[in-house]
Amino acid sequence: MTLSLFASSAWAFYPYLTKNSPTTDAHNKRFVPTILSSETTDGAGGITLDIKKIRPAKRDNDFSVLLSNTPSADNAIAINQDGSDYSYFATLKFGSKGQDMYMLIDTGSANTWIMGSSCTSTACQTHNTFGSSDSTSLTTTTQTWKIAYGTGQVAGILATDKVTFGDYDINLTFGLATQTSNDFNNYPFDGILGLGPTSSNQLDSPTLMQALDDQTSLRNNVLGVHLSRASDGDKDGELTIGGVDDSKFEGELNYLSTVKTDSWEISVDDAIVDGKECGLTGKTAIVDTGTSYVLMPPNDAQTLHALIPGSVQDDESYTIPCDTTTELQVSLNGVKYSISPKDYVGKSSGDACSSNIIGHQAFGANEWILGDVFLKNVYAVFDFDKNRIGREANDLKFNYPVLTIYRLRNYGGHFRRKLFLSKSDVTSLESSNGSSEPSSVATASNSGASGTSDAAMAHVPLAMVLPVAFADGAPLLRPSLDAVDDDGSDDALEPSPSTSLDLAVEPRHLRPGIKRHSSLSQPRPDGTPRTPNRVRFDLADTTLGRQSEEQWLDDEDYIHHHPSSQNAPLLTDITPPSASPFLSDAFQPEDHLPNVRPKSGLASAVMNMANSIIGAGIIGQPYAFKQAGMLTGILLLIVLTITVDWTIRLIVINSKLSGTDSFQGTMQHCFGRSGLIAISVAQWAFAFGGMVAFCIVVGDTVPHVLEAVIPNLRNMPFLWLLSDRQAIIIIFTLGISWPLSLYRDIAKLAKASTLALISMLVILVTVVTQGPRVDAELKGGIKSSLFINSGVFQAIGVISFAFVCHHNSLLIYGSLEKPTIDRFTTVTHYSTFASLVACLVMALTGFLTFGDKTKGNVLNNFPSQGFIMVQIARLCFGLNMLTTLPLECFVCREVMNNFWFPEEPYQPNRHLIFTSALVVSAMGISLITCDLGAVFELIGATSACALAYILPPLCYIKLSVRGWKTIPAVACIVFGSAVLVISLFMAVGNMMKVHL
Repeated sequence: MTLSLFASSAWAFYPYLTKNSPTTDAHNKRFVPTILSSETTDGAGGITLDIKKIRPAKRDNDFSVLLSNTPSADNAIAINQDGSDYSYFATLKFGSKGQDMYMLIDTGSANTWIMGSSCTSTACQTHNTFGSSDSTSLTTTTQTWKIAYGTGQVAGILATDKVTFGDYDINLTFGLATQTSNDFNNYPFDGILGLGPTSSNQLDSPTLMQALDDQTSLRNNVLGVHLSRASDGDKDGELTIGGVDDSKFEGELNYLSTVKTDSWEISVDDAIVDGKECGLTGKTAIVDTGTSYVLMPPNDAQTLHALIPGSVQDDESYTIPCDTTTELQVSLNGVKYSISPKDYVGKSSGDACSSNIIGHQAFGANEWILGDVFLKNVYAVFDFDKNRIGREANDLKFNYPVLTIYRLRNYGGHFRRKLFLSKSDVTSLESSNGSSEPSSVATASNSGASGTSDAAMAHVPLAMVLPVAFADGAPLLRPSLDAVDDDGSDDALEPSPSTSLDLAVEPRHLRPGIKRHSSLSQPRPDGTPRTPNRVRFDLADTTLGRQSEEQWLDDEDYIHHHPSSQNAPLLTDITPPSASPFLSDAFQPEDHLPNVRPKSGLASAVMNMANSIIGAGIIGQPYAFKQAGMLTGILLLIVLTITVDWTIRLIVINSKLSGTDSFQGTMQHCFGRSGLIAISVAQWAFAFGGMVAFCIVVGDTVPHVLEAVIPNLRNMPFLWLLSDRQAIIIIFTLGISWPLSLYRDIAKLAKASTLALISMLVILVTVVTQGPRVDAELKGGIKSSLFINSGVFQAIGVISFAFVCHHNSLLIYGSLEKPTIDRFTTVTHYSTFASLVACLVMALTGFLTFGDKTKGNVLNNFPSQGFIMVQIARLCFGLNMLTTLPLECFVCREVMNNFWFPEEPYQPNRHLIFTSALVVSAMGISLITCDLGAVFELIGATSACALAYILPPLCYIKLSVRGWKTIPAVACIVFGSAVLVISLFMAVGNMMKVHL
């Protein structure tokens, strides 16, 4: 196939943008349009399709289509196609007489319009049209609209009438076209059915989904989409309204996230060819029923095709062997979705076949489009509300992959949406070490039979600006859907009004020099005609002179996305940035909101997690070695670090498996109300215990420093308070920790966390260099504690207190700019390894120096006077605690919000009250106790063990298919339970002995 021939064919099936494309009609109209023949063949085996011919009549649709069977679901309508997998459309009845109209299924925009009977264009003579003679209930308006694309435009007025489909009968305002481009001579459909996000609508009227939600008992504001493959002969394409066809899958929901407000766009981890990763990270993809192919920037397509044996590049297109069976997958947040060779291997051209993966940058340099080539391999569910489905879980089994996208919705001033995916013939990333392990996959070749195997759901997340998720497929029609917005409104999603009702609606962006190519149908290389894969339009501007000219065409309707942060509660809706579709890139109002949620990169996230680990607990590691014995302590430290690294990542994986976005939500999903109470108590107790410990450290360190700097401090009027432990705790906690705790965004503490880590390095250097200088009488022996000692379980508690940051894990995961499993795994590995090294150095140095005289706070082993570097270390440690305390306060506050106010938006007054109460109460407890070692042991023996060794693997067992992969989880639970019981009794016993 020549470059020009294939490029023209590919471009004709996708109205994309290009910066360097010619703008003449001669370039866009290279081929004479042709009508679909009544039959076609599959490139694999010459299968004759069962095509029903619609007999011609003036203004009647005269195209050959492949009709689907009547859907089995009551609330579903058939999705037909052109017989070649290039365009998919449904039949809707308009008006009082029920005029049938073929409507292109288009999830890329929310604009719905049909050809009117008053249309004088040539294309209208070969299609079904609609007007007053077809309905006595039709109401028209004077509001005009105009949609421009490539070599022509569609224009008309707004009209309102009854629309019937499936079990639904609604009044809908839609566009009634009075003028169309001649390009529509070649399209089987009579209009566009806009199923995109509500914010992508520009017809200044309620969208189809808004009308359904307002006028019917549409309990589930969702659409289920199944696209049939013509060569399979199943003819089972269907669009399910208000739910899904649960005969297509079984299982439960698993979450991920999207990245745009007015398109179904999700994050992409990578593409995999025959098990080899392409290294295409940092990508996003628009899930679009109106696009036939998979489109990606040229460099990405080149990288992918380089791994397919026998592929040959021809500019933006590629040819591959027709008999290829190469396994092609797309990884979406750790879940690998297979694309059958039936779909990515195109028509033959000589000795090779075209690839249906096109190397064209339609939008950004990192944006892909996953069209029908991908969607034919999944069952898709598009949800236009907040997460109201997926609360119940069944066994993880699938007879068809499921993709579920949750729409953005105005929720108490916060943007919330989720995308859900589930799968069968895909591989998963669910092992404890984060590696990919293949599941059973059945991949059909072009000539082979199609098949899908029951495979376990991949237990990993999809991160995304819309929250997105994978549906493990619990029958989505059954779960409770009682949660709704407080006022039931959707104001934030209303389309921007036009300048005038008599003028065309203004476009969202006008970019000089950019021209959309035609969607003109072109003949296939083998001579048979083909229909366009999609037609996507934006509204042209007739109020501005040159913008209304052909060369000033609007961008694609989902290209208008300027990243900006979501306004959402910290733990429950941590998502990548969203966008405003109505304003220019130069100014986005959400960028200037006071409650915009900033994000952090990998380095900042590592700093936050490492600081959460290397906090007060590090100072007690020499004491842990004293309790357990040096060699036993080293072994415990290494083993527990590996265990903690695994369980931290397990929390995020469990979150995706359960379809929840918090540790509490996961526990409640698995164990109901009792699970929510258990995790809330454990998280809150550990975080609050940490706050108490940090205040104790401040009281133990800062007074010594100030007295060393000012020797007569105790005798000075008023300033003597600075030498008093209780006064220092009050002053520094309320002066530094409390203001930092009032932040809503954990990412804002990244700089403070960096300074805190630097302070810890100062402490390490101090203990290493100043320890040998301590007088001999302050040192103890090590012989009795060299190998193993009687305090092993207490040592486990102390070490666990230092390493447990599980209560922060989802906060840190959500603070990532691109929250994915791989990126979070990197953050976890680096953080735990750095913490292990720091704790080993501190433990060995402190224990070898002070031996059996080692205290819970090793700095207290140094004299209170002299040793300038020790005083500096004390000051650094105290300041470190002041900046670490807010991290624990974040967790306590979020636990309380999620427990008592799980569905309420952010309230500044409640935020202030909770924060102040937590800081003041922790400070109050620290004023009456100074035994830091006892605090370490008690918290480590209870809440730390529960958070690190019991609850995460317990949830994993509950959510996973039973098998050998759950054996480590069972072992971890047994270990954690034993440590919890024994350590608790020993810690309480020791405390009682001291007081007696």
